Amino acid sequence: MSLRAGGPPSRRFPAILDTGHSLNLSIREEHVRSWAGLDPQSLKPIGRTTLNDQPVILRRCNVALYRNVKGQRDRHGVDEPVELVLREGIVVHPQGDPTSPRLPLLGLRSLARNGLKTTIDGRKMVVWIWTGLFAW
Repeated sequence: MSLRAGGPPSRRFPAILDTGHSLNLSIREEHVRSWAGLDPQSLKPIGRTTLNDQPVILRRCNVALYRNVKGQRDRHGVDEPVELVLREGIVVHPQGDPTSPRLPLLGLRSLARNGLKTTIDGRKMVVWIWTGLFAW
């Protein structure tokens, strides 16, 4: 995935699809800086919510998802990414926040609010994300 905050998409980086995560995306400040190559403070605050009984700031940012090459976790296809519009924003956890996830968590909400269908095949250990025309 990559982040998009008004300009071109950031560098690509991995994230975990967490179907139990109740927000769009939770990511550490250091991952925004070192993996995405963005200044976390450049993401405009748009609201607040509570996560793990802690107040957190929601920041304006969209996400781009990239199709991988079949059977290759770290190789991307040549298709254009699917941009997820995240009206509720994302959570960027400040450095040292003990409640921050070890890896970025992409919540199912981000897919549902963008009208995408998600299929998980536990036997084959495969996830498909459908845009209506294509599976990702």
